[in-house]
Amino acid sequence: MTTADVRYARHMLLPEIGEKGQDLLRSSLVTICGVGGLGTPVAQYLTAAGVGRIRLVDPDVVERSNLNRQILHWDEDCDSSRPKVESAEMKLGRMSREVKVQTVRRAIDDDNVSEILDGSNVVVDCLDNYEARFIVNRWCVESGTPLVHAAVEGWKGQATVVIPHMTACLACLIKKVPTVERPIPVLGAVAGVLGCIEAIETVKLIIGVKEGLAGKLFVTDLKDIVLDTFDVEIDPDCPVCGLGKTDH
Repeated sequence: MTTADVRYARHMLLPEIGEKGQDLLRSSLVTICGVGGLGTPVAQYLTAAGVGRIRLVDPDVVERSNLNRQILHWDEDCDSSRPKVESAEMKLGRMSREVKVQTVRRAIDDDNVSEILDGSNVVVDCLDNYEARFIVNRWCVESGTPLVHAAVEGWKGQATVVIPHMTACLACLIKKVPTVERPIPVLGAVAGVLGCIEAIETVKLIIGVKEGLAGKLFVTDLKDIVLDTFDVEIDPDCPVCGLGKTDH
């Protein structure tokens, strides 16, 4: 048995994965937008899962206020004002030598989104602002790239999966940029739960498991351990996907 077989043996026991699924993971590129409370557990679990290439996108440096939830960043990273993408790359490289990590220390905007996300098999939205989320959503719809979304605040979180031209996109669900007071209160473990859900949905997209959050919205209040999933419908008047229009 090879080293890789040993590392992923428990994965390959799952009939939905097996050797074929593990090969699909190994050959994939996942772009994680945001390397914070959501992005760090996503990056860790996708590295552990054997995703072959992971692209990390974040413009910021590590600050001490990040450390209650951004679990790839440590005290030493604050002391040196290390960029988040560099901090995460260093830790992920120590987790697995098999995964290639790319870093992009830039904020996503309309001018650079195509360059940053190009070539992705799946894009994971771990951002903390809706302006950038809407830019990423539009690019994914236009390029036909699956998008995994999550957001957290306080004890609550939400997650969904956008399959372009098949499901509602973020602009169908969220009509305008929400007003968010900063700093955003977050229990660290809540971000961890939603990040793990994003990692699971990403793996399922890559290996072709159809059951998941595509076309659904998962919401949770972990203070009272309330979990619900709702079907979401395409908005025929959506300015981004317009899937209900006659010209589609």
